[in-house]
Amino acid sequence: MVDQQEKRITIGKPVLVCRWRLSQGVLPLLGRHMKALAARSVKGKPVTPELVGWAKQHIEWTLKPKNENEKNGVLMLVVDEEGKAAMSIGPYHALALNSDADSTDVPHCAFLIERAQLAQKESSQTGVAPEALWAVHIDGTKNTARDAADCSGGRSDSVHAKPRLIIGVPHRSILSGLNSLILDLAKTKGYEVTFDPEFIEHIEEASRASSKQDVQDQNQDRKTQMCTPSGSAYDEIFLVSDEHGIVGDSNGVVTSEFTAYYDKLLKASASC
Repeated sequence: MVDQQEKRITIGKPVLVCRWRLSQGVLPLLGRHMKALAARSVKGKPVTPELVGWAKQHIEWTLKPKNENEKNGVLMLVVDEEGKAAMSIGPYHALALNSDADSTDVPHCAFLIERAQLAQKESSQTGVAPEALWAVHIDGTKNTARDAADCSGGRSDSVHAKPRLIIGVPHRSILSGLNSLILDLAKTKGYEVTFDPEFIEHIEEASRASSKQDVQDQNQDRKTQMCTPSGSAYDEIFLVSDEHGIVGDSNGVVTSEFTAYYDKLLKASASC
């Protein structure tokens, strides 16, 4: 049963936590988030339709942001081992480019990989990863991950070739709200999309090699390193997160395209 009391709700140990970004007090992609919630599980048992219904009603009818920080904050749903749920709104805190905001020892790419791996671990427990790592390969610019050692790195100026995308989750995975939107958008644009969780390991290996090279290169500014490691076979790498949106190299053609679309969606949702 879901506890529907509006004031202080006492729940047990959280086993499922969803974080969704708000825009001017509105939750964009509400339907997609609810679909992903329905696909999740709690302690091996599917989330009940009653919980999904409660969450949707609670968002639409009773949960109101109290100030400007909350209007553009994060909506958090917590479910305990018994299936009891609570919901709250808090301020949004931007994602640091590194795992330690005061350190430049961890490349941006390595941090995105780390988050994607943690999300995959969560997926193994709840059925849905809240974040996923994506990669973009533009034909004619690089080869495959197996040929990464022979790649010279860099970024191609050719934007006319049709991009091919890879998402680091297993085939037939249930995607989170924003990831499902990005998948549909990619298909609408005619981009080929491949599901391959193993590509994260290829990126991680290339990132480590790139990091070692940076240490040897005294002229490399670690603070401005792009999130695509020089040894990888991909032109762009970005993270798609229900909480943080699209995080990656802002100079990437596809990354910028998806980011612009998402920003437009947030503005449109806020004006409704």
